[in-house]
Parts: sequence; C-alpha cells; structure tokens
Amino acid sequence: MKNPTKLNKEIIQWHRETFPNCTFESQLVKLEEELSEVVKAHNLGNMQNAYEEMADVYIVALVLAKRYKSHIGIYFVEALKDKDIPFFVMRIKRKMEINKRRNWVEVDGVYRHNERSEDE
Repeated sequence: MKNPTKLNKEIIQWHRETFPNCTFESQLVKLEEELSEVVKAHNLGNMQNAYEEMADVYIVALVLAKRYKSHIGIYFVEALKDKDIPFFVMRIKRKMEINKRRNWVEVDGVYRHNERSEDE
C-alpha cells in the first residue's frame, strides 16, 4: 500500500468521533468478527468478498494499533500493507464511505450498524 498516512488519519478521526466509548476489548471482538467473515468468504471461494472483508480487518486493526497501541493491531496493519490485495486502498476507501453512511448502535459493548447500505 502506497502512503496510506492521510487515509489512516481520516479513519482514526472518524472512529474517535463515531465511537467515543469504544474500548480495546470491543475492538478485539470486532476484529474476531471481521476475520470470521474473511474466512467464510474464502472458504466459499468468493475471493472478491474476502478482499472486501480484508478492508474491514484493516480498519479495525488500524484502530487497535493507533487508538490502543495494540500489538495485534500493529501486526495486522503491517502484515496487510505488504499483501498484494488487488485495489486494497480503493477497497478501504469504499468501505469507509459505506461505514460513514451507516447508522451505528452500541450492542453489548460493541458497535454495530443496524441498517444495511444499498451499496453492499
């Protein structure tokens, strides 16, 4: 990934504003959920969907790395930035556009969107 610094800053700013009560533990739960979605798509042979879900993994891992200085977040961000995922920055930007349009609610300490975007 080439120079994602501006995008990363935008993601972190949006996350802080949208999820002010987010915790390290809730982000770990979210990472587990997103990784499960990647594995499911991969196992079904749907690599396009798996790549899209990797954008979610990157976003969650970035938050873990930057907001919570988490080693697991740092590891995933570093690992993903070196992967040859087709159009990865574009996929992250697209996912962020979707995330910004969503209505988020806190459920059992974890933020979730309660409406599906028509763009998904």
